[in-house]
Amino acid sequence: MPLAIRPNYLSAPNDLFLMVEGVKLARRIVAQRPLADLIEKDLAPGPALASDEAIAAWVREAASTVYHPCGSVRVGEDPLAPLDPRLRVKGLERLWVADASAFPLVRSSTIQAAVIMLAERAAAMIREDSRG
Repeated sequence: MPLAIRPNYLSAPNDLFLMVEGVKLARRIVAQRPLADLIEKDLAPGPALASDEAIAAWVREAASTVYHPCGSVRVGEDPLAPLDPRLRVKGLERLWVADASAFPLVRSSTIQAAVIMLAERAAAMIREDSRG
């Protein structure tokens, strides 16, 4: 069966509510001077979408994320951590996790360098574990 990732964005009612409120707040901010003097027109979602329902429909269609998912299969020695300190999935043989999901904490910064470091270290550990 192919892998299916379902992040369930906007599945919690409060998430969609906050996005709609964010659009309305952004509109109020840009309607104030001096920004209002610089704005020629509302390109998206456009002035025709005024009701909460219409904005919500637009948010569902147009919203995307730049969120860097991490920390969902964290490494640790405690019983609740799915990975051991060598990035092996506990209870399974020959299965390692070598991506940002292994991070024990979710960081708010760009994670690229940390992912590269983790992948390099994971490759070394997998080679070591595969030899012995």
